[in-house]
Amino acid sequence: MYHLVYNAFMKTETRGRPKTFDELEAVTAAMHYFWDNGYDNTSLDNLLETMQIKKSSFYATFKS
Repeated sequence: MYHLVYNAFMKTETRGRPKTFDELEAVTAAMHYFWDNGYDNTSLDNLLETMQIKKSSFYATFKS
């Protein structure tokens, strides 16, 4: 039980470079893009441009 609680509250080390973007800001930007343009008129490239992140960062952060 201790390990479950410890892991839930302690920051874990991640591989690779640290994030260079704010996840909440990126999600908020994507949400506004969806609201303005609708789901059917939104592509991944649109979201990446709006969120100002690269495709690799998108998939590393928001696992499918």
